[in-house]
Amino acid sequence: YANNRRRITSAPISYSTLLPPQDRLLSYTNLVGNASRRRFFYRYGLKKKKSVFLWLCVSLWVISMLSSSPAHNGGNFFFGGTTEFQEKSKLAPECTLLKSEEIYYTLVTQVSTDRLWMVLHHCQRWKGPVSIAAFTNKNAAEIHKIIDVGCEPNQVHLQIIRSDGFEEGEYPVNALRNLALSAVRTSHVVYVDIDFWLSPNLLEVLNLQNVREHLASDDRLATVIPSFQLNSRCDKDNECFKKSRPEYIQKMPRNKAELIKLAKSQEVGPFDPTNRGGYGSTNYFSWVKQKTAVFRDIPCIESNRYEPYMAFRYCKKFPPFQEIFTGYGKNKMSQVMHMRRTGYIFSQLGGVFVIHFPHLDSKSRKFWNK
Repeated sequence: YANNRRRITSAPISYSTLLPPQDRLLSYTNLVGNASRRRFFYRYGLKKKKSVFLWLCVSLWVISMLSSSPAHNGGNFFFGGTTEFQEKSKLAPECTLLKSEEIYYTLVTQVSTDRLWMVLHHCQRWKGPVSIAAFTNKNAAEIHKIIDVGCEPNQVHLQIIRSDGFEEGEYPVNALRNLALSAVRTSHVVYVDIDFWLSPNLLEVLNLQNVREHLASDDRLATVIPSFQLNSRCDKDNECFKKSRPEYIQKMPRNKAELIKLAKSQEVGPFDPTNRGGYGSTNYFSWVKQKTAVFRDIPCIESNRYEPYMAFRYCKKFPPFQEIFTGYGKNKMSQVMHMRRTGYIFSQLGGVFVIHFPHLDSKSRKFWNK
């Protein structure tokens, strides 16, 4: 059954580059005819000229990244990000067969100094182990004073990449992700960025017997956790965000019923309406009716920009994040495309979610916007 699902899922995928040229994108849409092709391009804004221009810009960007020095000496931590394409997670354990009772999970994330306060809220919603990589000029003792307030003793494993010596707006996001993954000692991982807060029932649902059995049956099963956002009224007003933080914290939904109630009042919606390709392959309509702990396969990934948050087996087969990609934007895409090319099945899980906390644009985002 798993192999049949994998063949179906992998059938339309024929990409071998980060962002395919126009003819490769058309080769996918040819599968469903001219009318569907037009709908596809208009849906995601990928008109021919714009797509070619985007491909050219990304190619030039990658070349410029390759020509830059990957090594930085930040004082307490030496970071030498690799520009070579990494096929496997070399530091991960072998992908041996697991029994359902051997499955457990680590929450993995990365964080900058200005969002360290969010860690304690993750600890409140997730009672399992946490592995964090921080990009900061603070030392470990200073960070633990901030994060240990709401976390259990020894719950958080912290690693640091010093920000000293990096250019303004530079953020080694994929190196941070790989660093946080390297400390994982459980069979599976839940990965989120720090500004996506978990539904508090996530660990409980993942530990249910039927979910564990499902995960034990296939080490290339990617469990998609649907992503939502709490809408902000602050736009880009820094003072508004500061004043509204306590209100936003209180509004962050803690269960599906609260989320749906906020969605009806248009205070919550699927993440991110400006980037439908990034999350649009998740079936939000079916998730509303989907029962807790029930899997629903995603039979077709509609965009190469798809980059959901997931739970997955952490072993050598898992494709690492490519460290050549830094800063804000489109930095998870290549990793998810790699998973698709190596036969991963994507299946969304009912009754659980992650929710984006509204905040000001980061320095990396502002640099990206230029």
